[in-house]
Amino acid sequence: MDYKQFITLVEDWPKEGVQFKDITTLMDNGVAYKSAVDEIVQYAKDRQVDIIVGPEA
Repeated sequence: MDYKQFITLVEDWPKEGVQFKDITTLMDNGVAYKSAVDEIVQYAKDRQVDIIVGPEA
């Protein structure tokens, strides 16, 4: 799945020259969000990762 269509780009935020990628719109779409999480989990399993941490800003 191409997740770019679900991510809102905010130019010059929080400061000039920075492009903030807001994933709230991805999280609002249940199908896309589940797919993204499933891909992250599979990526971790393939590499025998023990834990996935999702820090909040």
